[in-house]
Amino acid sequence: MPQVVDEVVDGAFFERHLGERTRAISMSLVTFHAGHPFDVESVGRLCRERGIFFVVDVMPGIGVVLVDVKKIGVPFVGSGTRKGLLLPQGLGFLDWNCEVVDARPSYMAAITRENPPADLIARHDNMAIASTARRFEIGNFNLSAVPGLGGALELLEGIGVAEIQEQEGFRP
Repeated sequence: MPQVVDEVVDGAFFERHLGERTRAISMSLVTFHAGHPFDVESVGRLCRERGIFFVVDVMPGIGVVLVDVKKIGVPFVGSGTRKGLLLPQGLGFLDWNCEVVDARPSYMAAITRENPPADLIARHDNMAIASTARRFEIGNFNLSAVPGLGGALELLEGIGVAEIQEQEGFRP
């Protein structure tokens, strides 16, 4: 039996819980257990008004729910590609709006640099961090999953998100 979520999780919900030390809100696009959607757009507005970082995990909904990063108004959106994107674990993505927030990685690999050396050996005279989201790469890629993701996206696009939502009984 599906779990019923009767409390609306939106900007007003979070506003009641903000304190002077609140620096970030991180949440999922939908609940992982029942697929109940959250009003991430109003939470994004609240965060922009208050100067709070906002991070959204779209993995529980991507592939079943249309994800419009610009409409959400969030500087960071992350997702693995398992679940709704139909792949096994091991591949993911990060969408980062560098115009909204300048973020520095906590880890540096050869590929995270603006000009990665061909031999991938770190040198003290080549330490500029990439200006793109590549700055967050960890250096190891799940190359076999990339063509699989392309195939999964073609399949999902062929079926259509609206058809998937109807089949799943999803009500945004």
